[in-house]
Amino acid sequence: HRGTPENPGLVLGLAPGGSCRGLVYRVPAGHGEEVLDYLHEREMVTGVYNPRWLTVDTPVGRVRAAGFVVDTRHDQYAGRLSTEAAVPYIRQGEGKGGACLDYLRNTVRHLDALDMHDAGLHRLLRAAETAEDA
Repeated sequence: HRGTPENPGLVLGLAPGGSCRGLVYRVPAGHGEEVLDYLHEREMVTGVYNPRWLTVDTPVGRVRAAGFVVDTRHDQYAGRLSTEAAVPYIRQGEGKGGACLDYLRNTVRHLDALDMHDAGLHRLLRAAETAEDA
């Protein structure tokens, strides 16, 4: 969604073996199948993720939540890139879902609005915004 085979971009995702801070949405009774179908259609376009049930800690205790974890063996998995290596992909990536740089800006803005400031993403965004096109 954020690039093409000729001009690949990057997206952010969950990787195995780590952790993240985020939100868990409670789906109203009777809408679970509809929501899972929507998420599967949105996230599984290229098959880069493994859909999983995850155990997550919340302020009200542990719950099970649907999640999509990257398949590190998939062709499209970029791995952990340095900022220097990631910036060209962020600047060039544009596809049906829009520009990769806009995606990163929106992600950082939304995380900040939720009081989930991520210093690494802020650094990456600053680097991508100030880099000159090659």
